[in-house]
Amino acid sequence: MNGTQTNSRGRALALVALTLGLGSASCQDVHAFVTGEKFFKAPKGSPRVEVELVVKVQDSFYQSLEVPGGTAELDRAIADRVLALADVGMRFYPILSSEYGKKAGRPEHIMLVTVEDLVVNTQNRMVEEKGAEPRIDSSVQSLDCTASTSVEKRRGEGPPLVVGASPGTGHSRVKSGSEGAETSTTYRLKRDSAEGPDLYVSKEDILASVEKAVVSGLREVVEAVDRDLGAEDAP
Repeated sequence: MNGTQTNSRGRALALVALTLGLGSASCQDVHAFVTGEKFFKAPKGSPRVEVELVVKVQDSFYQSLEVPGGTAELDRAIADRVLALADVGMRFYPILSSEYGKKAGRPEHIMLVTVEDLVVNTQNRMVEEKGAEPRIDSSVQSLDCTASTSVEKRRGEGPPLVVGASPGTGHSRVKSGSEGAETSTTYRLKRDSAEGPDLYVSKEDILASVEKAVVSGLREVVEAVDRDLGAEDAP
């Protein structure tokens, strides 16, 4: 009995500690942490509406990467990853802007996602082995991505109404290192000098960082979207 009480008390204290630790986070962040989902599901009574999705990747995003043949393929992969997130918990039917014909009618709502910067964090350490000259061992440790997100509402001939807008950041650890992986697409980092080692970042690591940044921004506009859609139990 005492053991059971001790375990129960330990779990209770752990729950309190978790709650306090997440106290400064948004409700969306807490929900995602606990359930593993990216967003709250749409509130009761919320209509699911079509939204035109515009995804832009700034040139600065590629400043650290060598992308042979141009960035079009990675741009498409990023747009597809954003498209998979843009329903925002079943609130929208997202359609990429490029899918609309020139004369096709556009929906009332438009979502704008701009993927801005990618920072590649590397680590350099001195390696000293008996009988060999000291050498520098370099590896890629993590990625930081920034993105801006907004949801707007068209209003006839006037400028669109901004429903909600927020920047987002994404930090993710990577698996790729100083050798290119043959099992996945990788991009070599630009080197500061000819003597530096070849370091690579995988496509999946890049997309994971982008996803975190976009989700971070969209979580901050969810409440504004729910109010705009007129959900019965919106805040």
